[in-house]
Parts: sequence; structure tokens; C-alpha cells
Amino acid sequence: MSTNNTSAAPVGLTSPPWVPIPGIANFRDIGGYPTANGTGTVRKGLIYRCAEPSKITEAGKERLRSLGVKKMYDLRSEPELKRLGDLTKIIEVEGVERFFVPVIRTEDYSPQALAKRYQAYMSGDHENAYRHILSSDPTAYRTIFQNILASPNPDPCVIHCTAGKDRTGVICALILMLAGVRDEDIAKEYAYTAEGLASVKEGMLQYLMKDKASMDGGGRERAENMLNSKPESMLRFVEIVRSEYGGVEGYMMNTLGFTKEEIETIRCHLVTDEPVGFVSG
Repeated sequence: MSTNNTSAAPVGLTSPPWVPIPGIANFRDIGGYPTANGTGTVRKGLIYRCAEPSKITEAGKERLRSLGVKKMYDLRSEPELKRLGDLTKIIEVEGVERFFVPVIRTEDYSPQALAKRYQAYMSGDHENAYRHILSSDPTAYRTIFQNILASPNPDPCVIHCTAGKDRTGVICALILMLAGVRDEDIAKEYAYTAEGLASVKEGMLQYLMKDKASMDGGGRERAENMLNSKPESMLRFVEIVRSEYGGVEGYMMNTLGFTKEEIETIRCHLVTDEPVGFVSG
């Protein structure tokens, strides 16, 4: 399932939080949001999110390096990559280290497990799908948080899965929750994916409708449900984190294995006193 085009960003995606990277869809900065208590903003130019980068152009690679990006975290699984084959080849960008950190364990990609998990997406029940992501292998998300912990000036990084919507959406929501961003802004940030994928959505829908393993020959409505990024789904997910994990701090301590001191350090590395980066709409 290709989620890329080889042109610059579509009209309307050239101002913050969007960063036009030729050949990559849905590329944006998750920084610039104010904290709920008004003490600062999430650092800009630190964490970017996007769809899979297999069609990135040479100009796109140069643009990526110009942002200072040093690390790219690929959340896809090995079975997923094999399944997609030549549609989403692994790419390497000189000067950017790629970390393969699958969120979903290998055994979870059996046809039976795949079909069961996709039922939640096809019904539009994204929060239950995201609940499953939270309970999967914690190594991926711990690795990303560890990068932020390691230095007061962490290396800028890119996080992606296939569409840059679900697994990427969960970790970005957790990061913003830890930074203290308002729920409404976290939900708006998640919903931007609808704009980010607009130029490639039809191709993704066609792929999903032909993919019997995930859709069982289902129609367009189920495929549309899989691709939606409604803000209310993210608001329900945020509530799941609070009610079932004791908040993002509880998740990071009990699931990811960080100490309270480490969590506070990560928060400090995420937040700056710079002005708000942009006003979300």
C-alpha cells in the first residue's frame, strides 16, 4: 500500500505544522502546541511524524537532512513489510539512522489475528484498536522515549508506520499527553492526518478494498472507516490511557519501565518556553 507521491506537499500543507518533504505524505511537526497550564510549548523541530517514506525523492532526502533529522523510527512489523512487498520498500537516507522498532509482535500477524484486529478499524472502533497497540510490545515506544531522555537536546527524529495514523498516532498522543498538551489539541493534531493523506487516500482505499486478508472483500465504507482519524476517537483513547493505565505517567512506569525521575526529565526535554508555534484550527 503506497502512501506517497513524488511531488511537493498538496496545496494547504505548506505551513505549520506541515513540512513539505517530496515523496512523503502526511509529514508534520508535532511541536508548537501550548501546555494546558500555560508554562510552555512542545519543542518544535524535535519530533516529526509521517507516512512510510519509500517514495522519498533526492530533494526530499536533502530536505530531511536540512531539518537536522538524525533518527527515523519505523513502527511496522517484518511480516507487514513482507506482505506489502515492493509497494513500500525499505529506504535508507544518508545521515539518518533507521531504527526498526515494530509495535505489533510477529505472531500477531497471523491471518486470524490480523482479521480480528482489523474488525475494530473496519467498524470505526479505533479506540479499541489503540487499546491493543498500548498492550503490545513496549520496546518500540520505550526506545523513542529513551531518545528524548538521553539528552537535554535530543536528536530530531521521524516516527512513522504505514499511513502514519494509528501506531504513530498513539505514540505522538502519549508524547503530547506527557508534555501537558490539552486533550482538544491532541485530538486536533491526530485529526490532521485526514488532510495529510488526502492526496494518497484513493490509492490506499483501492488497496484496502482488494486486500482480502484485511477486508475480506469488504466495500468502500469499511475501507473508509479504517482510514478515518476523527478527533473523538483520540479523545476516547486519551480517556483509556487515564482510566486503564493511571495516565501517561502510569503507562510509562508500569508498561515502559521508566522511573518517576526519568519521566519528569523526559517531560522537561519536551517542553520549552518558546512562543506557541501555530494556532490549531
